[in-house]
Amino acid sequence: DYNVQSPSLPLIGYNEKSYDILRFKFSPFGETTLYADHFEADNYLKKYSIEIFTKELYKNNTINHKIEFVETFVLDSSLIVLFSSFDPEKLENKLYAVQYIDGFLIGNPIEILKIKTQNRFEKGSFIVEYDLKRSVFVAIGIEPGLKTNDQVFHIVSADQNLNMVWKQNLDIPYKENNYELQQLEIDENNRLFLLFKIILNKEQQKQNELP
Repeated sequence: DYNVQSPSLPLIGYNEKSYDILRFKFSPFGETTLYADHFEADNYLKKYSIEIFTKELYKNNTINHKIEFVETFVLDSSLIVLFSSFDPEKLENKLYAVQYIDGFLIGNPIEILKIKTQNRFEKGSFIVEYDLKRSVFVAIGIEPGLKTNDQVFHIVSADQNLNMVWKQNLDIPYKENNYELQQLEIDENNRLFLLFKIILNKEQQKQNELP
């Protein structure tokens, strides 16, 4: 069985009684199945293992396009799985979340975020921030703005039961290659802090030089 200290197996949740590890299984055809293995902390014995992602697992009448795994983690004994589904006809990329408790899927996938794309080749991207010691997480959908030199961050915060806590849009007046998002942090009041590094071109650098 796995050791919780093994660096090759991602730890996705823990408390004083148990811990959870993400496991990958690859097929000869290049398909990946993801499992969450739940262990007891006192004896390191695996209590159960559940399949949490395949390319077909969450498809239904609403989710009928290709899905991609985004993130998984455990908040307050609730296992959250996030995945995206891109609609090339509507040019929409949606982020969905599902919840597992004690190894059982609770309800159906919930759409928590949606971004528009300019064409079927640029799907946009999602960023997820969480703290295993807290009961909320934050998801950010990065969408190209109406102007050619800006982006829009669609931000939502949800709790361990997938209830929305707050949402906010943030206009970023830079292209993707003109900044770096260096740090995200959720504080004890469920506020999100973002640290950006702005990358200036040579002309902008000259304008900012001291005389």
